[in-house]
Amino acid sequence: PAGVSKGRTLALLSLMYGVPLDNCAAVGDSENDLAMLRAVGAPIAMGNAAQIVKEAAVRVVADNAHNGVAQAILSCLD
Repeated sequence: PAGVSKGRTLALLSLMYGVPLDNCAAVGDSENDLAMLRAVGAPIAMGNAAQIVKEAAVRVVADNAHNGVAQAILSCLD
């Protein structure tokens, strides 16, 4: 629906749980993830992501077939 995005939803969850968006990470690979990636303090792109998504990220991890999400999670724990 109009006005709905992953970024707005993540902002709502952030408010509900009392976690500032600057302290949140998000992982994405397509253009519909851009609002979410732009909303958080640690935007992470998958290796198979579109170039525009990689440019919005602070780090790029491996692709979906090579444990990219696990790498993203572990990178947040460092």
